[in-house]
Amino acid sequence: MLRLHLVVFCLLSVVWSFEPALGDVVLEPYAGYDMGKMKFLSVAGLSGSEWESSGFAFGARVSYTIPMLFFSLDYNSEMGSARRTSPSSLNSDTSGSTLFLLMGMNLPLLRGWLGYGLMQETTFKSVPNVGDMTATGSGLKVGLSYSGLSFMAVNLEYIRKSFLAVKTSASEVNADGTGDIVRLSVSVPINLMSTSFDGSSDGSSSGSTDGE
Repeated sequence: MLRLHLVVFCLLSVVWSFEPALGDVVLEPYAGYDMGKMKFLSVAGLSGSEWESSGFAFGARVSYTIPMLFFSLDYNSEMGSARRTSPSSLNSDTSGSTLFLLMGMNLPLLRGWLGYGLMQETTFKSVPNVGDMTATGSGLKVGLSYSGLSFMAVNLEYIRKSFLAVKTSASEVNADGTGDIVRLSVSVPINLMSTSFDGSSDGSSSGSTDGE
């Protein structure tokens, strides 16, 4: 995992170092609502269990955009609840966070993207006989955004979580679990910086030279 993080850091450093370039740096905070299901095939305390989950997500994307394409780091925190439906009923409050690397395409009024989860964790609180339990792993996501509104975008995402390990206060064990989440969110893109082909910043000089 450490090697993957180093590779991602190097790739982002190369992308951001291209000067002169035509592109924008965009900050996009968002808030959304999640619904989904989680399934654990093998892990102490959760073997063979299935869960239904819902809750809220708050996060932000930082993107470097060029014509037709954009690259983003997407971080969010989550809070909600989960209900175990099998083998027996159980309710648990949940919290979590994710960090995704995205690559997407800009189209008129629409944007689409694919993402790889560099980090994701989901904590189940006060599980009987276990206590607080945190499932960690990676994930994938695909998203579509409608950007035709005046100052905000409406986003729909499908997120596939892979749980590879589970931590408790007593131990950490390997796990085999998945989560399928649908997220509906709204976001506000904020253009932080624009550059032209000669490296100048758009909007740095707004005065007119006509009539000289």
